Amino acid sequence: HAHGSRGHGRSHVLPAFIAPYASVPVLGGRLALGTWQSIALVDVSTGELVYQSAWGAGAGEIVGVRLTPSQGLAGSVLNSGQPLAVADCRNSTRFAARIAAGTGYVPYTMLVVPLMRDARPIGVLSLLDRRDGRPYGPDDAERASLFADLAVTVLETDATALPSLGLGRAAALGPVA
Repeated sequence: HAHGSRGHGRSHVLPAFIAPYASVPVLGGRLALGTWQSIALVDVSTGELVYQSAWGAGAGEIVGVRLTPSQGLAGSVLNSGQPLAVADCRNSTRFAARIAAGTGYVPYTMLVVPLMRDARPIGVLSLLDRRDGRPYGPDDAERASLFADLAVTVLETDATALPSLGLGRAAALGPVA
């Protein structure tokens, strides 16, 4: 697509959801995400979070993993609908250490933001270990929330995105208003 044309942004964001590609947003000339990121969506039939896409070390191990809504930092964010920055996730009681160990990548710091649709969370975007080694903070949550909003827009508007994730529109997002 030509720059600024209809569908132009989607052509850059869609690869973030469809393996084996990855798209990493840059804001203000700086990387906006961590060394590892993933997207999990709610399976409306079970209420579980299902990891759909990941990029970074151990990414192939997390895709398809299911978490109950009460499990891990992702479950906390899904329940609250609020971003969560954890400076030392290895010492957090909410951190799903066993799941992380199963991927072969255990992070030090995490940022998890909700994917919101119609004021309710439909999934989460998880970012692990900032590239500069510092812990995540409020400014990072704000930038990641912008990317999460863009990801939801892609899921809502691009009919090719959801089948590529192995989900139908109804399963991933529920009825479209």
